[in-house]
Amino acid sequence: MKREINRQWRLAARPTGLIKESAILTQRARVEGFIIFDYMSRFKEALEALGSWLAEGKIQYRVDVIDGLENAPRGINKLFEGSNKGKLIVKVSKEPSF
Repeated sequence: MKREINRQWRLAARPTGLIKESAILTQRARVEGFIIFDYMSRFKEALEALGSWLAEGKIQYRVDVIDGLENAPRGINKLFEGSNKGKLIVKVSKEPSF
């Protein structure tokens, strides 16, 4: 029993993400990211372009809404399972009417 628990712990403790780092080196692959703050000067431009693309239907977004704080754990599980499609929101109250 103890051996099985140790095995499960080792499997759970394995890092996720890039597993084949050696393949990246031996195949001379390039991995590059970016930092959004490098482009803050273009934020207004991006906001305008994205807004118009959204209005024109060129881009779409999805939202999964979980109703009620009591159902939030189910929403968290959807994140870990990867079963949510889009942004996951927990709705805790009705929208105010002005």
